[in-house]
Amino acid sequence: MMVKAMASPSPVASGRTRTGPATCGRREAGLLAAARDCYVAEFGWPVVVDEQRRQVHLAAGAVVNAVSMPATPLGEAVLHGLVTALQPAAITTLPTRGGRCPQWLLLTQPRHKPQAALADDLQTAGVRPIRSGEPVVLPVPGMLRPDVQWICPPSPRRGLPAYSVVLGLARRACHTHAAHSRTSGGTSVG
Repeated sequence: MMVKAMASPSPVASGRTRTGPATCGRREAGLLAAARDCYVAEFGWPVVVDEQRRQVHLAAGAVVNAVSMPATPLGEAVLHGLVTALQPAAITTLPTRGGRCPQWLLLTQPRHKPQAALADDLQTAGVRPIRSGEPVVLPVPGMLRPDVQWICPPSPRRGLPAYSVVLGLARRACHTHAAHSRTSGGTSVG
């Protein structure tokens, strides 16, 4: 997807935030601006640039919600469930440090009701809803050594899956894996 970066007269008008001195070069700043412009144009998402962290993000809540979970086996099972049910999917990697299991972030439609407590089996499996206001970091195409990458990029024509669908598929995957583990003597998800 080719995007032409547009010059902006001010950091406020451009959606750029700075919490300290700029730490990215001209090339990276251009990539960040182009990514922001693309997300705004393609999806209407209120994405902002954080040059210090070299990332673009939007706040979870009004436009997009998200759920993080281990990539395997849970994330892969949820992705398979979305594809099988002909549901849209938008999934990114999350930065992993310290030998942690790779995590995926599944973007969803906004929740329309306050979030109820997450079921114990999902919590045990490592599922974590992103709270309203938390940043949802998005991939920046062309960045060297990106921390975040698309596993399954969103489609402007298809939208995002419902939050409840993603949690339902995660719960089904937990139960399926637990049943398989009981019959094969393996370990459970988490």
